[in-house]
Amino acid sequence: CKENKAKYITCVQAYGESEINFAIAEGDDGIFSEIISNFSNKRNIDKKRVQEFLNKFRPDSKAFFDIYIRKKNSRINIFISFLKKTIGIILRYFLFKIKLKINKYSILDHIKVFHLQSKLVDEIKNNYHYYYAIEYDEILQSDKFYYYPLHLEPEAVVLYWGDGLYNNQIKLIENIAAQLPPETYLYVKDHPHAGAYRSYNDYLKIKSIPNIKLLDPNIVGKKVISASIGVITINGTSGFEALLLNKQVYTFGNCFFNICSR
Repeated sequence: CKENKAKYITCVQAYGESEINFAIAEGDDGIFSEIISNFSNKRNIDKKRVQEFLNKFRPDSKAFFDIYIRKKNSRINIFISFLKKTIGIILRYFLFKIKLKINKYSILDHIKVFHLQSKLVDEIKNNYHYYYAIEYDEILQSDKFYYYPLHLEPEAVVLYWGDGLYNNQIKLIENIAAQLPPETYLYVKDHPHAGAYRSYNDYLKIKSIPNIKLLDPNIVGKKVISASIGVITINGTSGFEALLLNKQVYTFGNCFFNICSR
């Protein structure tokens, strides 16, 4: 888009007063034009309506992406989930290959290309590690911490609205952790539907850093944000949630809530 001076326009699922809300973001700054126009003219803001929304949002522990959260149940259920995911990985891989063989000009999105470039054995191995080998840390009330939610990749949040500067999120997390004051942790949590998506070595690198704690993806992000000092993110839903929860937010990328205080 940037090389060809094209405007990137996307429909973003957003928080609102009904179950399903969407906003149109346009350009490389990730701005919602409707929000900017309302924000610049604060006289038109219905403060009572805003406060009613916040009163409803803040105590609600429901996750924005809770439909994707893997339920943590018995060993049998974990094994079934692991098996289903593994079969899905194998089928998807070969179906993509067949599709490309039939028509080499098939249009595939970036995530499908990403999976095709991955080795099938490595994906299955990552899936095993995701369900059985990763030891997650617990949230401790005594901890002072900032929260970094891992972004899915490849995605516009990282590549486009982050200006392509933060492609290596693991290195970014290391840099953030190195800047934190003493006795302060960085809590890191994967996206709730990112199982078997990232290399297992990434998690090992994260866990090797003394002042970082890796949380189970199934923990509701709002609970982590509520207990944190603030959120550090490239862009994304967690940063917006933190603002709604009256927390400090630090962003590396372009996003619509950069216009807000905190």
